[in-house]
Amino acid sequence: MPLVRRFTESRLHSPHALPEDLAEFHQRSQQIGRLGYIRRLEILQRYDIRERLHEIRPPVLYLAGDVDQLVPSVAEAHFMAQRVPNATVQILEGYGHVCLINHDLDLLDYVEPWYEKEVASPGQS
Repeated sequence: MPLVRRFTESRLHSPHALPEDLAEFHQRSQQIGRLGYIRRLEILQRYDIRERLHEIRPPVLYLAGDVDQLVPSVAEAHFMAQRVPNATVQILEGYGHVCLINHDLDLLDYVEPWYEKEVASPGQS
């Protein structure tokens, strides 16, 4: 399992992730354990709601890292947004798959403006 983790871990992060960001991610991922890691992979393999995306009614914000090497995040975000009636896509430029550990990414910079426009005061532009 360590070999698989090292391979996937090397493809998860943004190029500008600091060593301390990576160390924290590595520490947290070790806490998951082998069984937890396998279960996450099984969920990814089995959980498919593509045919039901049109049923989602609340506003949705899809965030996608443009340097994601693990999955085609930008393409997947656009795929989902085209099927969800009230969806918005925001590209996180320069970020990889596990962008939330990065010292310089504050999700509020993306979520707050979207929330104010789409949720708090919809239709008022």
